Amino acid sequence: MEGPVRITVTSRSLFDGGAETLHFAGAGTLRPTAAGWDLPYTAACRENGAALSSRIRLTAEPRRAILWTLGPEGYGLPLDPEHETQARLSLGLTVAVRTRAVEFSLKEPDRGYIHLAYTLLDRGLPLSRMQLEIRMTKETI
Repeated sequence: MEGPVRITVTSRSLFDGGAETLHFAGAGTLRPTAAGWDLPYTAACRENGAALSSRIRLTAEPRRAILWTLGPEGYGLPLDPEHETQARLSLGLTVAVRTRAVEFSLKEPDRGYIHLAYTLLDRGLPLSRMQLEIRMTKETI
């Protein structure tokens, strides 16, 4: 699948003192790259109306992802199941990123999914465990 897509995103976060699940709906454009896939998208949160502008770049071999939150306070999270990585968040905090899953299926002509799971750590202590489920359907006119 490639081209314009409708997306739904479920974001689950477990952190000290609680958990949060947010649901987003929006649109993006799925493009093949030499190494995998690129998906820029925008979506709105069902629970609070917040707008989200993101981009995911996926590589098939080795299976990795970069998840960008776009905008003035944006940042990128390199996700690599084989190695712990680092990211600098918008507030200036540098965290370690321990990736548990980078899974995707984008070969069907009319639908696909991306599953990302990772933990953000500060000085070895977990800040939050995140899980993103992104479902896509081919946008038709």
